Amino acid sequence: MKSSVLRPWAAVFFGAVLTSAPVLMLRFQAGPQAHSRAEKTLAVLERLKAECNPRSVTNEYVFSTTAQPTEMARGKILTELALLADEEPVLEVIRRRLDRSDTTEYAEMLQVLMLGLGDRESLRPVGVLMVLSEYPAVRICAARVLRRLHDVESGEYFTDALGDARFVRNDACGIHPGKYYPVRTIAALALHEMNLPAPLDDNLD
Repeated sequence: MKSSVLRPWAAVFFGAVLTSAPVLMLRFQAGPQAHSRAEKTLAVLERLKAECNPRSVTNEYVFSTTAQPTEMARGKILTELALLADEEPVLEVIRRRLDRSDTTEYAEMLQVLMLGLGDRESLRPVGVLMVLSEYPAVRICAARVLRRLHDVESGEYFTDALGDARFVRNDACGIHPGKYYPVRTIAALALHEMNLPAPLDDNLD
């Protein structure tokens, strides 16, 4: 009696296993396949990681030197990733690697990339990075990406960025010592372009 009752259930169970097996196999294969579909993206992100290495010559910031080549390199990386988005899951790859609690320079740059590639949820986190990041290149890259958006929601962050401390020397051949503040300049231009007030601050220098 018991065996006659169990047989239909056993058939259903084994049928379910056989039906779900291909699905489980696809899930296990999805990771490697997604990885292989993003080879170019991963290669570009490795270049970004190298740019964020504090021992990199291009990223060796000194307070009174001119702007570093790393800032231009990071801009090119963002452009390359934007072009790759038509053929690879760029945003998906970056989102998997994203950890907003990670304060390394590479992790912060991933947040900037997310915003630059169209992830609007990254606007406020990147605004915070523009003001508070410990890495000059992150603050400058964040300011440039935010400026391009012309989103009034970023106005409060640009206002705070008017007090950014990092400057480069602008000495006119050493005759007239001067300072140039990259983030402050970008912030002031962004506020002007959005018709937002840029309060004067007597303590900028």
